[in-house]
Amino acid sequence: MKLDNFLFHSLFFLLLGSAAYYVYHLNNLSLWGDELWLLSFISNDFIDLLKPYLLKDDPNYPSVIIFFKLFSFLFNTTDPNILVWANLFNIFFILLGIFLIKDYFSKDQIILFIALIVSSEYFIRFFLEIKTSGLILGLSCLFSYYFLKFYLSNGKVGFKGTITTGLILSTIHPLTGLFVCSCFIVMFFIVTNIRKYILIISFCFPIFILLTYSNQNIEDFHAELNFRHIMITAGFIIPVLFLSVSYIFFGFKNRFLEARDHFFLFLPVILSLGVILIYSFLVMPMYQARYFLTFFPLTCLFLLLINKEYLHFIKFPLILSCLIFVIFFYGPRSQVPFTNYEDLINKSHTVQCKDFPIFFNNSKTGVQKVFDKTYRMASQIYSPNFQRKLISYDLLIATYRQLIKDNPHCKIVGISGQTRQEVFIEEIKNGINDIANDRIFKVTKIQAEDCVKPGCGLIWRVD
Repeated sequence: MKLDNFLFHSLFFLLLGSAAYYVYHLNNLSLWGDELWLLSFISNDFIDLLKPYLLKDDPNYPSVIIFFKLFSFLFNTTDPNILVWANLFNIFFILLGIFLIKDYFSKDQIILFIALIVSSEYFIRFFLEIKTSGLILGLSCLFSYYFLKFYLSNGKVGFKGTITTGLILSTIHPLTGLFVCSCFIVMFFIVTNIRKYILIISFCFPIFILLTYSNQNIEDFHAELNFRHIMITAGFIIPVLFLSVSYIFFGFKNRFLEARDHFFLFLPVILSLGVILIYSFLVMPMYQARYFLTFFPLTCLFLLLINKEYLHFIKFPLILSCLIFVIFFYGPRSQVPFTNYEDLINKSHTVQCKDFPIFFNNSKTGVQKVFDKTYRMASQIYSPNFQRKLISYDLLIATYRQLIKDNPHCKIVGISGQTRQEVFIEEIKNGINDIANDRIFKVTKIQAEDCVKPGCGLIWRVD
C-alpha cells in the first residue's frame, strides 16, 4: 500500500513538473491575434473600459482587460512578457478550492482533479495567454467548488460563496454568465425562504451584463457549430474522456446509479450546452472548443464524484494517461504558435522597407479592422524603432508600380495570418504584372518560422 501511494504521488508530481515546464516555455512563443487585440486596449483609462460597446468586435466583456490593466498599473509595466504572469494569480483560485472540498473529496480525488485540469489543452496551452482563459479557468474552478459544496450539503453551506464567485465569473463572457445562471436555476429548487429572492436578483445580474456589453453583430470567424469543433473539444480533454469511458464500463453493472443520484450537479452543464445548441441553430453559431473551458471544472468534479467507488481501479491508469498526454501530446502542441506575429514583423520590417507600405490579409468583411489593429500592436512590440505604414491589399497592388520606383530595394510587400488564407501567389502576380507591364515580377510566399498550422503566417515577397 505504501509503495502504491509512493508511486501514485510520484506520477502526480512528475505530471506537475512536466506541465510547469511546457507552460513556462509558452513565454517564448509569439503573441497571437487575440492577445494583441487585448493589449491594444491596455492604454485606455479604466473608466473608458467600462463603456458599453467598447469591444464591439469582441465577444468578451472588458473585465479581463481591466484585470491585466490593474496588474500593469501595480507593476508599472506594459511589457507582455511580464503581464502574462498575472495569470499565476488564477492558480490561487484553483488551489483555494482544495480547502473547500476536502470534507467531501478524498485526497486521491483531489489529486486526480488537479491532474485532469493540468493535463488538458485548456491549461497547457491557454492558461498563460494574455486573454480570458486563465481567469475563466481559475474562477470557474472556484465557482464549481462552491457549487459542489452547496449541492452535496443540500444547500446548508456554500450559498454565499457560490453567489459571490458566480457574479464575478459572469462578468467575463456571455457563456460564463450562461453557466452561472444555469447553476442558479438548480440552486433555486434547493434553497428556501429569502434565499430564493436573493437567487432571483442574482440571476438578473448576468443578464444585465449581457444586455450592457454583448454585441450580437460581431463577426467571429472562429464561432461555428459543427462536428469538427466537437471533436476538437474532445481532443482538448482526452484524459477526461478516459474517465468518462471508465465510468460507463464500471457503472453499467448498477445501471449508472451514481450518475442518476448526482444528476442535478451536472444539470447546469447540460442546460448551458442545450442553450448553445438551440441558439446556434435558430440565431447564429456561437460555439468553439475554447468555450467548453467554463464547464470543464464542474465536469471533472462530477465525473470524479460518480467514480468514487471505482477509484482504486482507475486512479493509476488515469494519472498515467494524464502524464503521457502532457509529455507526448499537449506539451509539444503547446510549443507551436497560433500565428507567429513576431517572425512576420521581424522579417517584414527591414531597413530597406522602412518607407514602403505593407498589407496584412485581404479580408472583405469587418474582421479586417481587427487584423489591422493586431498588426499595429505587433509592429509596436516587435519593431519599436519603426513601423511600416499599413494599407489595404487592393491599394498596395494598385500603387505598386510607383511604390517600387520610390523604394526599389524592398521585396516584402505583405504578410498574412490569423485566419484562413485569403492572399494567393497568382492573384498578386496577375495584379502587379497587369499594372507594371514593362517587366515581369516573380511572387513567392515564405512561411513564418515554426508554423505548421494554417493561418500561422505567410510573408509575401516580390522580385
